[in-house]
Amino acid sequence: MKITLQSYLLITILALLTSCSKSLSEKSDDILTIDLTQELTSITPIVVREISLSTDDDPIGHMSKFVPAKDGFFIMDAIRNTIWKFSETGEKIGKLHSIGNGPGEYSCVSEIDVYPNGDLAVFDFKTGKIHRYDGFLNFVSSIEIPGRACGFSIGSDTSYFVNKAGDKHELNINLGHFNTADGDIEPIIKSKHKHENLAFGSGNTHFWRSGNDVIFYDIFTLDFYLIRNDSVSHYFSILSDDIPDSDVVKALVNATMDHQYSFSGIDAATIIDVLYAFKCDDILLFGLHSTPSRHICYQFSDNQMFSLNMNTPPFYGALQGAIGVYQDCFVTNKQPLDDGNPSILLYKFNN
Repeated sequence: MKITLQSYLLITILALLTSCSKSLSEKSDDILTIDLTQELTSITPIVVREISLSTDDDPIGHMSKFVPAKDGFFIMDAIRNTIWKFSETGEKIGKLHSIGNGPGEYSCVSEIDVYPNGDLAVFDFKTGKIHRYDGFLNFVSSIEIPGRACGFSIGSDTSYFVNKAGDKHELNINLGHFNTADGDIEPIIKSKHKHENLAFGSGNTHFWRSGNDVIFYDIFTLDFYLIRNDSVSHYFSILSDDIPDSDVVKALVNATMDHQYSFSGIDAATIIDVLYAFKCDDILLFGLHSTPSRHICYQFSDNQMFSLNMNTPPFYGALQGAIGVYQDCFVTNKQPLDDGNPSILLYKFNN
């Protein structure tokens, strides 16, 4: 059979597309692995700036999420179902607290992110809708995620990445991609067990934005992925003795479904979980949910790893290692030691 040049090119292109469509759950040999079993030396960050937040005597209950905007930043208070927008100097630009079932209203805000043009996206966990608001927090539009989702991140103006989700056929997905033009969730990382998301609860966010990059974390394998625009790639992996194997996850799922919270002798508190993961310049900073909480600073350039030391005067009152990245700095929230306003600290590390 004679193969024309056009046919050969077509076959070659199809072969390349097929080779690129492998599931991301198949680990690559050259993925960066961070070994948590080694002993770490301590590193103290340098506070670059403190921004006091002016809330007009209407205090923020809990800074559940920090997301930068083009002209400031957003802070989500999940306990009070409220989103705040502040200027670069901490002045309040607006406040969103729209509870209900009407246009632009939500029942339970569990996640926020920003569109490429700076608009705010708010995910209502109860209704599965993502509401869009402009830079002044005016309602623009809503979309509904098919099936179910527990969290999301913006891919582009019309596409979204969702975690711990199921499509309209209730397929279990740990990471999926939803494009409004297609109408379905495309699986990227599939669950090994039905209702796998119940093993550790469905409340933790697994998307963390650092500028234009978003880090996604798969709690069941301790793999991290980098989302940039509409592309997803392996980023790094954690090596630890506390990674849940398949039998442990299955037991945790069954125990949760049967409301038997003894977990058959499994101590879920010993299983590694990650509170956050942010990248700024050459530094990756991530926090481990353990007792006491551990905050790990990893330098890409020299493959060095340190434990974050926040026991210094500028950090007194700071609640956790990082809540975001802003103006090329890591951000942490700081509660007032008196009756003053809460604030955020911007900090970096010594080279």
